[in-house]
Amino acid sequence: MGKYKYVLFDLDGTLMDTSDGVMKSVEYTVNELGYSPLSPDCVRKFIGPPITDSLRKQFDLSDEQAKAATKIFRDAYKDKFLYYAKPYPGIQRLITALGNAGIKTAVATYKRDDYAKKLLDHYEMLAPFDFAMGADDNNVLKKSDIVKTCLEKLGCTDYNDAVLIGDTYHDATGAEQIGVHFVAVTFGFGFRNISDTEEYNCDAVCSNVEELADVLL
Repeated sequence: MGKYKYVLFDLDGTLMDTSDGVMKSVEYTVNELGYSPLSPDCVRKFIGPPITDSLRKQFDLSDEQAKAATKIFRDAYKDKFLYYAKPYPGIQRLITALGNAGIKTAVATYKRDDYAKKLLDHYEMLAPFDFAMGADDNNVLKKSDIVKTCLEKLGCTDYNDAVLIGDTYHDATGAEQIGVHFVAVTFGFGFRNISDTEEYNCDAVCSNVEELADVLL
């Protein structure tokens, strides 16, 4: 068994490249709201963070306006663009290898819980995990809440045995807030290189799934 007994993964930008579906949903939402189209670079910033926060910040929306905009986004994503995604090469083999090594695994994502599980199941990636949890419908849960619940479900009592794998500062801070290890990946949507991760306490920074496997197994 590797250094960690419990391995948690973010979904967007860590397990799967979901950028196409998220970006199409953002563009659809912006059009429905009557705003001018956003640049591709601006749209990409919506990938990873809570969608309600991103919409509120981008368009200076009130809480009620942000909630309504989020519903437009989620309906479009669910009905039109959910499966515009693809697992990163080698990630499915890694999940299987972790399970074979006796390491407990879970998905801890900001993506809405039902969407996350539908997407994982579509690519036959839900069953290999011991547990999976996404965000609640009202965006009340923080990343740290989701991570904590996952660890409870896995039976983890010593957080020093656990690690979260993620591609954004939301993942890094969520891990830090509850005291679990963190490994950053730079093949997703947030961190682009090692320098992006320097202000966070990372056990390792991986640029591909092969490097991640070397850290975890």
